[in-house]
Amino acid sequence: MLSVDLTLSAESELYRLPRAAAESLRSTFERLAEEPFESGTGYRVKRLRDTGGRWVVRVGKYGAIYRVEGDAIKILKVGPRSNLYRS
Repeated sequence: MLSVDLTLSAESELYRLPRAAAESLRSTFERLAEEPFESGTGYRVKRLRDTGGRWVVRVGKYGAIYRVEGDAIKILKVGPRSNLYRS
């Protein structure tokens, strides 16, 4: 099982989300620690086209961009899917 690490900006973005969305994303991160590249019940995982080893997990209207680095999943960005892919 991999560990899950959030960048400081991802942590603050997660804090600003509605409580239900933040809790849903946190539980999804725990499930990603077991299978980081597989979709599951209530969430979809997809590799980003621009590569760099980045993936996106979608949970309802929200999502997160992450990368697997060694034995950890690094959450890079969190937010509404409508703004998630913007720099």
